[in-house]
Amino acid sequence: MSLHQWISDTVRHGRFEHSRLSRVGSAGRSLIISYIMLNIAEPLLGIFSHAYLWQRSNGLSLIVVYDSSSFLGLVAGFYVGAFLVGRYNVEFVYISGCSSMGFSILALTLIGDTNIVVLAILGMCFGLSSTLFWASRRFLVISHVAPTHRFYFTHCEGIVGVVLAVIVPPVIGWCVVVSRAFFPLYTVYVVIGLLAFTVLGAAGYSVRRLRTPIQPIVSLRIRTPSARWWSCRWVSLWMGVSMGITLFVPVVLTLTLVGNEGALGTIQAGIAVVSAAVLYWIGRQVKKDIRKHVFSISAILSVSAALVLLLDYDICGAIGYLGLSGLAFACTLATYNHIQYENIEFEEGRSGMHRYAYLLDQEIFLVIGRFSGLAPICIAYALGGLGGMLRTAAIVCAAASVALWSTYRRLSAPQQSLKMSSRN
Repeated sequence: MSLHQWISDTVRHGRFEHSRLSRVGSAGRSLIISYIMLNIAEPLLGIFSHAYLWQRSNGLSLIVVYDSSSFLGLVAGFYVGAFLVGRYNVEFVYISGCSSMGFSILALTLIGDTNIVVLAILGMCFGLSSTLFWASRRFLVISHVAPTHRFYFTHCEGIVGVVLAVIVPPVIGWCVVVSRAFFPLYTVYVVIGLLAFTVLGAAGYSVRRLRTPIQPIVSLRIRTPSARWWSCRWVSLWMGVSMGITLFVPVVLTLTLVGNEGALGTIQAGIAVVSAAVLYWIGRQVKKDIRKHVFSISAILSVSAALVLLLDYDICGAIGYLGLSGLAFACTLATYNHIQYENIEFEEGRSGMHRYAYLLDQEIFLVIGRFSGLAPICIAYALGGLGGMLRTAAIVCAAASVALWSTYRRLSAPQQSLKMSSRN
């Protein structure tokens, strides 16, 4: 291919993507800008906050306490969010979630206390503020992005996320490694907390001009869930298992078998490069049945990742596991978000209930899944130590991915084949 042809193809693809992005609308573009800010802060919220807790205790106890309390805070946050959404604009709830999420991470680094009670409170606050952010964000996406453009929108988010994941984790990771040669661990992570607080504030500020009508919430209980929504619940449960494991296991595995925060960020960047290419290809597919194939591919990747770690529990096996499982989770998450948006909108039209009730119901089953995945890992850690815990986590994550694919096969069946009768 000549240079001229390469430039022409690049310009043509650029115009094509620009035209598709323009169809998302100004509100959709504002949400994408906010998502960019979130993805700059996300490694600070997840990867490096867990690395900080691991460095403080050199064990799993602080991470389990923090994550368990944050899972409970996620559910509590939905009820707080329901109170706010019914009385204030969703944009206010979104901005509040961004600000409080950044403040909770800053407090975690500032307090520097490994007291279990204090850590549990901080985890609860982070979970609650995360829910205010994510619930209002999903609400805004459903309200401002047309269904015909939502599949492209969610995968555009995914591409933005993985591209930033190429840049942010290694930069932050190696800055931490270099800075620790001159400053105490506490000082380094306080700076990270300040950075997270600032960037999340910018994420909230970017949606200030959106206007979503206030919709009073009459009830949050889904009294007559359809058979289709029960399938959505199972999808959320299995997704929650994967989320709970992916939240901290890659961090522990990297710091245990591979190296320091710099290696952690570099590996995450490598995974993001491959994920970006795959997500871009998925986003260009217009056929909805591509999602079924994405889940099946993710299941194969997750099983392969578990086998690699079980057969080769050392640096090479750890890197192989991180690459395969990271790619599987990135693909699954992007597809999961779209199908849940679609089904929430469908159920809202069918039942006439407020969409926030379905968002809450979805989050409850995600939390059940997170705890379900955390339980066997804790048992394995108590019985078999760190090695047993990491191997068990790989097996559980692979099983959840296979179950997710199996459940989605039923959910993606033709509409008329799903009984719309309710279950008690």
